[in-house]
Amino acid sequence: MFAQKVAQEEAEEKKRRMTDEMVMLHMDRCGRLGLDSTTTPIVDPSCRFYLDALSVTWREINVDGNILEFSKLWVNYVVIGYS
Repeated sequence: MFAQKVAQEEAEEKKRRMTDEMVMLHMDRCGRLGLDSTTTPIVDPSCRFYLDALSVTWREINVDGNILEFSKLWVNYVVIGYS
């Protein structure tokens, strides 16, 4: 039981760390593009989820079933963010 609790805590810490890293990267990219990072949604690399800042949970993106078009926008965001 103790091992299970430790494993769960480690998984939660890893998830928090990954989210923190994505937030920092998001803030950097928004800054490079001149966007307000507090009003621009954070999207995961798979383009399937965005981070809801109010509840700090990942929510599935529903773009009227057209995830491909949204993915193209995300790719442009990533490329511009690194330039």
